[in-house]
Amino acid sequence: WVAAANTSRARLDLVGTAGMVGLWAEDDLPGLQLPGRRPGLVAVGGVELELPIGSAAADAQRDRARLALEAADERLIAARQTLEATIASIYEEAESARERVPLATEAASVAERLAEAERGRLELGTATPADLLLVQQAARESALRRLRALVDAVTASHRLAHAAGVLLDRFSVQVPETPTRRSEAR
Repeated sequence: WVAAANTSRARLDLVGTAGMVGLWAEDDLPGLQLPGRRPGLVAVGGVELELPIGSAAADAQRDRARLALEAADERLIAARQTLEATIASIYEEAESARERVPLATEAASVAERLAEAERGRLELGTATPADLLLVQQAARESALRRLRALVDAVTASHRLAHAAGVLLDRFSVQVPETPTRRSEAR
């Protein structure tokens, strides 16, 4: 918007030109002279002053450019705040997923111990095979919940790394420059 602001200001320019003139004739003239011993070189200099008259259009253009810049700044601030909120949300999700892993692991361990106890009760004759099947199914479901918690924690961790831009450095493809590639670029 600086360029738009300058359109409403007065401008002072220094201008100059230089040249050489000659005359084609049958006469041989000595050096760079014209007839009558006048010099064949010309130099012109001057000053130009440009005053803006009726700068309403320039003022409007400047104001429009300034407002566009302010709007762009506000959009940038909003985008930063959105990104910060997104990263904070993903961070909380990752923390929650990490906290669920030990709980799911403990629940799977307890379910497996209950299944072992139920097998022992079946061998003693105090439980039925249907009871054992129910407890074993609960143990399998608990093991699957543990695996799901692990997958959720890893996925959330990768989403956080992606949102924070860490994966760009980790997985960016860099092609080494070879002598043939340098010669092709020229």
